[in-house]
Amino acid sequence: MVTLKIGHHAVGHDQPVFIIAEAGSNHDGDMEVGHALIDMAARCGADGVKFQKFDTDRLVSRVGGSAQYIKTATRKDEPLHQLLKTLQLDRDRFKEFQKHASESGLEFWASVFDMESVDAMVELGSETTKVGAGDTDNDSLIAHVARTGQVVQISTGMSTMAQVRKCLDICRKEGNQRIILFQCTSSYPCPVEHANLLALETFRTEFPDVVLGFSDHTQSLLTPAIAVCLGAKIHERHITIDTERHGADHSMSTGPDAYTEICKSIRATEAVMSRLGVRHTTDSGQIVTILDSALEGQRSAEYPYPKEQIEEEVPLALGSAEKKQWPVEQDIIATMRKSLHTRRPIKKGERYTRDNLEVLRPQRGGILPEHLESILGRTATRDIEANVQLKPDMVTGGA
Repeated sequence: MVTLKIGHHAVGHDQPVFIIAEAGSNHDGDMEVGHALIDMAARCGADGVKFQKFDTDRLVSRVGGSAQYIKTATRKDEPLHQLLKTLQLDRDRFKEFQKHASESGLEFWASVFDMESVDAMVELGSETTKVGAGDTDNDSLIAHVARTGQVVQISTGMSTMAQVRKCLDICRKEGNQRIILFQCTSSYPCPVEHANLLALETFRTEFPDVVLGFSDHTQSLLTPAIAVCLGAKIHERHITIDTERHGADHSMSTGPDAYTEICKSIRATEAVMSRLGVRHTTDSGQIVTILDSALEGQRSAEYPYPKEQIEEEVPLALGSAEKKQWPVEQDIIATMRKSLHTRRPIKKGERYTRDNLEVLRPQRGGILPEHLESILGRTATRDIEANVQLKPDMVTGGA
């Protein structure tokens, strides 16, 4: 039973659920929109707001394509590097958002995608950093985050149970036991039947010393409350000021009215569980009873929450307790996870080092980041240009 401190909030055992509004990159590179997202998070009832900090050149290959959901949402088939350049925020803009969030009573942090961005958030005084689902096999980045001493948040989308264990082992070897572990399925949006919230119980059994959360990519208004019933102590959902807005993530995000409903339902669910003396449960019948009671005061013509809907959705959202890479995640794994690339031109016979290799999206067909240590010190079998995805036959002895 663990409690962690983030800013002015205690998160974990016997604490209220921490509600984090994922602004992500839904600012579209527009500061006015970013500030509107912060205002929305505060108005709707969130405890914090989170953005994404990255250096595009350190995140994605210049020739890597986008995931299918991004192509569909943007109605473009452009290199991901080109899109992300328009969404990259520098330190001064982050500092401005951080100040606004603080003035609004919100905690502020970011998902980070490269080591330089980790360092930038530390310099800004962030007390926690999130490692996204695309980096749970990026051992070097996880270790770098752990060494900050901050609370480490880890999303487990696209991950096997073995990868989850390895992430936690890396953090502990770096002396960091302050971990929040999120159940997540990396599908955008995620169908309710693939939420697999029973994985939270799997995590609780094997990792009793971490705080559990739900990184929620569904569009359901019920899955947040269901996750709370299973013991999630932090809930994260992408928000947008307008779900019809043009951009990569807006259509799979949650707008102001629906997000207000989510925040209210989480608090109502906590209240009912407290009254019943329930800390967490996997019993679908009990979850239905809790939600039916919790949502009684929220029912309206727009949000009726019929009991029949709750009875149907609860077992779907519980799903499987097995933690693995699911078929629904495969396109995202190929495009949003990373592999080894050349940072600069490399001559035949030259040794591979941290200076001439880097970890970039996409992963499809490349060497996984977790193999970096075994590649270092070996030599190139041919001349290789800069910004080329490393292949096994480019390394002496293969990979």
